[in-house]
Amino acid sequence: MNQRPFALSIVLVPLATLVLGAGCANLEATFFKPKDSMVLLDELSGRIEQVHVASEVSKERMLAAVNTLRGIVSSDFRGNAPAAYAELTRAIEQSEEQADGLRECVDDMKDAAKTLFNRWAADLEGFTNAEMRMASQRRLEETRARYESIVNAVEPALWSYDAINRSLADHALFLGHDFNRASVSAISSGVESLVGQSKDLETRLASSMTAAHAYLDAAAPPGAVAAEPPK
Repeated sequence: MNQRPFALSIVLVPLATLVLGAGCANLEATFFKPKDSMVLLDELSGRIEQVHVASEVSKERMLAAVNTLRGIVSSDFRGNAPAAYAELTRAIEQSEEQADGLRECVDDMKDAAKTLFNRWAADLEGFTNAEMRMASQRRLEETRARYESIVNAVEPALWSYDAINRSLADHALFLGHDFNRASVSAISSGVESLVGQSKDLETRLASSMTAAHAYLDAAAPPGAVAAEPPK
């Protein structure tokens, strides 16, 4: 006789008893313990590192799209117009996708920061030594300030990135229906303005990378190799 159903029931009965004994209110505490504070600290550092990398890639994708547009409206352009336009649309799509990726990294960073800082603030009540509690409170405030400097740098960069991508898409739409010497001349000033905006975005992204590096450098555990500064 196959004994597997009986053996399975032996395993399941104690488990069911445990669940019923725990009750609905205690079920989450029984099976889903809160993450260790060190894990939360490491998660935030990981999310900040992702923002750092995504900012660097964003700069590359944005510049690729802007420079492609600038190239095809240049008076020196002698290439294949349909192929050049196809390259432009691909570069813009990649830039738009990267903006979404950067935004997702920022949202993940914010979620990780909220969880960590809430846990840290709550754990301050666990100190029996008032001096150590005050020291930890100061460290929390300093860490939060370094984190906020990243947010304050990267959010304006995202707004600027979205504006540049919209302008790129407008220029591509314009050229898609009217790509000739006269139309290129008509948008040349707008393209140069867009180049200026791209330089401003470069500066904003560099600021977000600098802030991220400062946080990671300060948060690195003893003995860890210091992160490379942004280029």
